[in-house]
Amino acid sequence: MTQGVLHISFNYLQRASGSIIHTDFIVLTLSTLFIAAGGYVINDFFDIKADRINKPDELYITKDISKSKALLFYCCLTFVGISLGVLLCYSVGVPVYSLLFFAIAILLYIYSFFLQRIALVGNLVISILIGFSLYIIFLIETIKTDMSEIAAAFTFMVVLAIFINFIREIIKDIQDMKGDYSMGYQTLPILLGIKRTLTICTFICLALVFNSALFAFISFRGCYIAMALILFGVSLPLAYLSSLCFNATTASELKKLARLLKLTMLMGIILIPFIIYFYTNA
Repeated sequence: MTQGVLHISFNYLQRASGSIIHTDFIVLTLSTLFIAAGGYVINDFFDIKADRINKPDELYITKDISKSKALLFYCCLTFVGISLGVLLCYSVGVPVYSLLFFAIAILLYIYSFFLQRIALVGNLVISILIGFSLYIIFLIETIKTDMSEIAAAFTFMVVLAIFINFIREIIKDIQDMKGDYSMGYQTLPILLGIKRTLTICTFICLALVFNSALFAFISFRGCYIAMALILFGVSLPLAYLSSLCFNATTASELKKLARLLKLTMLMGIILIPFIIYFYTNA
């Protein structure tokens, strides 16, 4: 859905004259979905023991499907996703971009197998991959059209989404502490404790509030609607989330926080086409 929102906004900016054709966009979206689905399967495969403790009601591998079938499913999904990515890159005339799809699939496997057990490293890697699933739209679109006028704003919004998801991943580590501890994972809440981890999340939230507000004032000077969209759609929600981070104590509060972080990230992405519209028409 988020890729579709970005594609529509880029089409508007280019007045559909130089944008990648819709067929190529569909191929890109399917490639992303298949690779991401494969990532979810392999993550569940390596997390079977931890998930028996953390979320037994959502354990599908060994319960609904065998481990061998799950691996086969992962291989098929990843193969189709990479193949579609390669097809797209040759279609738009940049075959070297095919390496990106291989790299994403490999990183998802390494994350599930090893990196997710390391404090901050796994959180950052998966957040960057999620951000890249947005940025790749920009990379493909800019093959045919110069969009340098919005490059800084778009890059900032993607980086913002990365750090919001980074906080969300840390919150999820707090929620999964019991299972992760039993598996010997070295996540941040296991190493530092819940309170210190939430304090770190609070400071990251506050840093995002400051930087998003500063970016809005510097980059959208004179475009008050675009400025207001960032301030009220991103900065203020992040300020509220920083308060929730600092005061969260129960499992229900952590669950609410994780959901609101996801909603805030989605809100920021949805605002991108509106920001582009008002910015380019200011």
